[in-house]
Amino acid sequence: MKEKENKMDKLNVLREKAVQLLQQNANDERERKKFELICEKLKDDNCFLNMDIEHSYAVLRDLGIEESSVKAIYSDLISR
Repeated sequence: MKEKENKMDKLNVLREKAVQLLQQNANDERERKKFELICEKLKDDNCFLNMDIEHSYAVLRDLGIEESSVKAIYSDLISR
């Protein structure tokens, strides 16, 4: 159960970050649309299982995850 909580904690942090970035980019139409789409995708608890790895990595990068952490965070998010 602890592992699932950790996964959900990480996903919730990503959701919060996406909302922050959406608000910060409200005046930039391209960025706003990108973060609207990311926010919508992140509503699904299994969103990273439903995306291919390249798309998942791109979302994590767009949310400001450091390159050195992307693989580890992605692995945590897709673990069951």
